[in-house]
This record gives sequence, structure tokens and C-alpha cells, in this order.
Amino acid sequence: MGALNTSFVTLPELMKLVDAQGNFLRSTNMMVQANEILQVMTWIPTNQVDTHLLLQAISLPKVYTAMVNKGTLPSDGKDVNLYEPTGKFESVQEIAANAAELLGDPAKLMSDKSAKHREAHARNFVSSMFYGNSLTNPDLFPGLCQRFNDPTDNNGANIIPGGPVGGSHMTSLWLMAFGEGALNGIYPKNTMAGLRTEDLGKETKQDPDNLNAILRVYRAIFGWSAGIALDDWKWVVRCPNIDTDKCDADAADKVDLLNVMRKMFYRLPSTAVKFNSEAQGRRMGWFMNRFMRMELDKQAQKNIQIGGQLKVELVDGVMRDTWRGIPIYTVDQITKAEAGVTF
Repeated sequence: MGALNTSFVTLPELMKLVDAQGNFLRSTNMMVQANEILQVMTWIPTNQVDTHLLLQAISLPKVYTAMVNKGTLPSDGKDVNLYEPTGKFESVQEIAANAAELLGDPAKLMSDKSAKHREAHARNFVSSMFYGNSLTNPDLFPGLCQRFNDPTDNNGANIIPGGPVGGSHMTSLWLMAFGEGALNGIYPKNTMAGLRTEDLGKETKQDPDNLNAILRVYRAIFGWSAGIALDDWKWVVRCPNIDTDKCDADAADKVDLLNVMRKMFYRLPSTAVKFNSEAQGRRMGWFMNRFMRMELDKQAQKNIQIGGQLKVELVDGVMRDTWRGIPIYTVDQITKAEAGVTF
């Protein structure tokens, strides 16, 4: 007999789901996070099988001084192609049939348990979006921190220092635009956007504790194939090296978050846009973890006298804090354990 199998839900785990009368208990998922960036992102299919091809101009035509009776040399700007990959993520849910059927409603049980898979995929994608590193794991798409990590790169102007390297709890603050000509989520063409669920019903498998025995299981597969495509890096601004230990509004050496956000705001290619307007084709937001949102709120209250307060506006039917007309969103997957960026 091999080691106890824990790859699927066991009877003792299932018995936690019902009361003494066998009725399903209402589940409170304590693992749910606020990764509100998923509410803002725009999605487009790739223009190749599972990669998205971009065309970016990297130089302009040369302009000459025209002279009488002299010709003008032809000139042209240069373009480059960029390939944005997608990553494929899957999880499998299995419940032993002889255990699930004891509770009387296997379909409801599978549906209730699938909530954890949905939350796990949401966390995984958002974490990959920020911290995916295709250099160390070629199966991942390059995340935003990989793209905005070197102030000497072409996009270095959009990396604003929040402090020196060396803090013990480092995080980043982001300002991003989604939509036409900016940042988009991508998914392989001829497929669907978002999480795909395939209910395989009751299937037979080998019992991992006894390979000579068979086991009947209810099985479902959850898959999410996705990546990000950045048409124009000027619509993404990162402020790394924010030491969360120095964000308190009363600290003498505090990180002035409103001043940092002001600098980030003016790195956008244009500030004369209607934010979150479908007519403009872009949706914008400030993105930070919930600790940073709390500290920003505290700092803003201290700065009311100089016009630094946040405003509350109706965004997509929800009242949200905004600054400079741009909504502020909580992203729990933005950690307080980032590596620093050297300036």
C-alpha cells in the first residue's frame, strides 16, 4: 500500500460540508482576495495562433531644409515587430464518486468546490501579470515587473523611484491604461477569454494507493490561456522601491505618495483624456495593494489643506476613490516583498 492519496477530496473533508441532517452548509470562502485589476482590463484575441504580433515605430523620417532648385532626399522611419506570448494554466478538480454520492448531490458539490479553483486562477493570472519572468521560466509570459525593471531601458522614463534599494518591505505603485494603443489582456484566437471550465462528469482512474485497483471520480478541468500585450509602454508607469515601513503619514521620512503619483501622472503621453471613457477606447486606474491604499488615504487626509485629498466618484456603478479623475483599485497580489530597482 502506497502513501495516503491527497490528490482529491476525501470523505473526512466532504463531511465538513454538511450539517447533522446532511444539508450543505453555506460556504464562506476566506481565501477570496481583491484583485480588482480584472474588473478594468480589456481583452483581445491574439492575431496569431497563441501569440500577438505588434508593430511599433522606433524612429521617425528625417526632415530636411528645403532649398530652391534642390531636391529633397527620401526618408522613412523604422518599425519593429514584437511578439507577445500567452501562458497556459490548468488545474484539475477530482472528488471520489463513492464519497461524493454519500452526500446526495454530486453536481452541487462539484459546483461549490469549483469556487476555490476560480479564485486560484484569478490569483495566478494577476500574480503572473505583475511578476511572471519568462527569463527564468520560459513557459510564462513576461510580467510588468520584468518589463519595467531597468531605468536605462527605452521605457526607463516611466519608472519613478519611490526610494532607495534596501527596504525590508518593498512594493510598487502602478498607473496603467487599458485599451486601444495601450495595455490589453490577450487570449489565443478561436478560444474564449477568461477561465474555461470543462465538466468531465464521472470517470475511471487508477487508485494512486493501489495501482491494481480502479477508482471512480467526478472530475473537472479548469484552464486559462492568457497573456498581456503592451502596444505603447508610455501608458504604463511604475513606481518601485516603496518601503511600506516608511509610508505612515506621521513619519518624518515618509514616502510622499501623493507627490509620487503626481510625477507618475505627468509621465503619461497625454493627460487630456477622458478616463474610463469607451469613446476614448481606454480605461485607466491606479493599482496598489490594500496596505498602500490605507496609507494613501491617511496621507491624503493630512494634505487636505493643499488640495491633496482623494475624491469619491461613481465608476462602473461603484463608488470609488479617485485621484486626478483616475479610479484607485486594490490588487492584493501586488506584494510587499519585491526586489528593488537600482537607479
